[in-house]
Amino acid sequence: MKRTMKLLPPIALVGALALVPVTASSFAAADTTNYQELEKFMSVYERVKANYVEPVDDHTLIKGAIDGMLAALDPHSAYSEGAEFDQLKSTTDGNYGGLGLSVSIEDGAVKVIAPTETISRTSMASWHTD
Repeated sequence: MKRTMKLLPPIALVGALALVPVTASSFAAADTTNYQELEKFMSVYERVKANYVEPVDDHTLIKGAIDGMLAALDPHSAYSEGAEFDQLKSTTDGNYGGLGLSVSIEDGAVKVIAPTETISRTSMASWHTD
């Protein structure tokens, strides 16, 4: 019994090591496929850079590739950067200025048409002055 207990850890180790090539080869196959696809992308990218009718800057090509990648997934996904991203953040995180009202100009005066978000009577009373 003691002899079996002594042999158990080395046997388990050998068994685990035997699985390493199988696991590594499946990862290598996935990486090979990814690299082949990226090589295809780079080939097209280089051809466009070298042979397009007009010179094209790198940023335009990369941004277009990202936009196309996301558009292939669904119509709602998009990539934003810089000022466009900052604008998106300010409109989606709820931290933007304004009263939450739709207004118009009527006879030279500002007229409230309707609230654009739910405003409680308490909050309306706090800024309403007669």
